[in-house]
Amino acid sequence: MSNLDDIYQELIIDHNRRPRNYGKLDSSSHSAKGHNPLCGDEVEFYIDINENKIINIQFTGIGCAISKGSASMFTEALINKSINEVLEITSLFKKMVTEKDFNENIEKLDDLSLLSGISAYPARVKCAILSSHTIESAINNDQKIISTE
Repeated sequence: MSNLDDIYQELIIDHNRRPRNYGKLDSSSHSAKGHNPLCGDEVEFYIDINENKIINIQFTGIGCAISKGSASMFTEALINKSINEVLEITSLFKKMVTEKDFNENIEKLDDLSLLSGISAYPARVKCAILSSHTIESAINNDQKIISTE
């Protein structure tokens, strides 16, 4: 196993066991729910947006380590970012995990870039991108449940 694989596994396990920003944000201005019917992952994001910037973000949910870990990682990556930056990050992330030869602006993803290996496991891609789709929906204040199907 390569060193990058070790870091990836440790990071996902850590975020799964000790998720950052886990819980319902009482003062959220935006929220959305997401569901991956293939494996049962569920996530809900609570986002407080002020002056076109995420000032607070939390999530709740159940699911596999990749789903919960990526949700936790997203909350850390998106805090204090402008909405344009957030949408760029979620878009780049989706490209990274769905395209095998992706390498554009990967540095903008910070720790999320460590999930690039997911692209080699098509069955796990939906677990990883559930959060990005749900966050985009929350920003739009779309109240329908987002599905990966």
